[in-house]
Amino acid sequence: MVKTKLQQAVSNLPERERIIVQLYYIESRSLKTIGRALGISESRASQLRQRALRRLRAALVQTWRKRLRMSLPVVCLSPGYAPQATSSVLGENPGAVWESPYRKRNKQPLA
Repeated sequence: MVKTKLQQAVSNLPERERIIVQLYYIESRSLKTIGRALGISESRASQLRQRALRRLRAALVQTWRKRLRMSLPVVCLSPGYAPQATSSVLGENPGAVWESPYRKRNKQPLA
């Protein structure tokens, strides 16, 4: 299932990004080699690879969000919800407060 979704997401990439992903991840070519083959710099090849990864990640996240919406309680899906309940839904410590690893260390209140 994940493999199918990933293949579908890769096929939806713009041609140049799709070529870079295939050469880099499937054929294990270096960015320098890919850049030379496409007539771009190694740096630009790296930028396009990163853009492709962001697109793929967004496509897969969107797919999984749809699946999660079907399985999680409605209260977990409301915007701005500090997911204290998700820990119990996922079977972890029921009293634990969820904290995003992306929040800055100066603890700002969850909005």
